[in-house]
Amino acid sequence: MRDAWGLLELCKTSDWFTYHKFWRDGNKSIGFYPIGDLNWYGSAHGQYYNSDPHHQDKDLSCVQYDSSNCITKCIMNYRKNHKAPRYNLYMHNCRDEADKMYKTCVMEYLNK
Repeated sequence: MRDAWGLLELCKTSDWFTYHKFWRDGNKSIGFYPIGDLNWYGSAHGQYYNSDPHHQDKDLSCVQYDSSNCITKCIMNYRKNHKAPRYNLYMHNCRDEADKMYKTCVMEYLNK
């Protein structure tokens, strides 16, 4: 189904180990970050951002997702309905949260 909101993409930066992963729909994006002292080892809380700083990066690789308008809308509004979890580089980071966002939104869509 063609996405009425735009083209849903899962993007990541080219950094080999510390790459960032986030969702993008046209000129909007959403991702998960550490905040505060930017402690990557678990003492900082994460937060969702609509304007991902990587949105314009030239080093992105993105995979297009075929999604319904409902799934795209759920992902792009995820931070409004879900509290950001605790951030941990090794056990819960931007990559884990991007995957969780998609799974959560697909399940919500299927259960309607």
